[in-house]
Amino acid sequence: MRHEANDLWSQAKAELDDAVAIFGVRRWAKVCFSCEMAVQMALKAMIVERTGKPHPKIHKLRELGRLAGCPGSLTLHLDLLDPYYMETRYPDVGGKIPALLFTEQQARPAFDAAVPILSWAAKELGTDEPKSRLP
Repeated sequence: MRHEANDLWSQAKAELDDAVAIFGVRRWAKVCFSCEMAVQMALKAMIVERTGKPHPKIHKLRELGRLAGCPGSLTLHLDLLDPYYMETRYPDVGGKIPALLFTEQQARPAFDAAVPILSWAAKELGTDEPKSRLP
């Protein structure tokens, strides 16, 4: 795997591990954000590996998925996670302080959406799938 792709992939796995750790302390907005970031890093790793060029400086998961060759069966997962890049960090985006807005009912599905995308990326990159799982 190309060096930059490997770095991005390592960060993707770390973000998923972070989501599990943060889940344990019930910081739901941060879980959702880490899941979005895990997917963003995994897709960027795919793009770098496939093109040999630097990753695009964009954050829209559907566009990154398109550039990475993500299968259409994962589009709904991308769409679920995409808003979390902004909504989990800025009170003016979701209309409330993110720490008060998010619940386990968003965090668990966010994790469940991230896992199959990272599993697909791992297979495409020829590396081990992340082992992170929620309790």
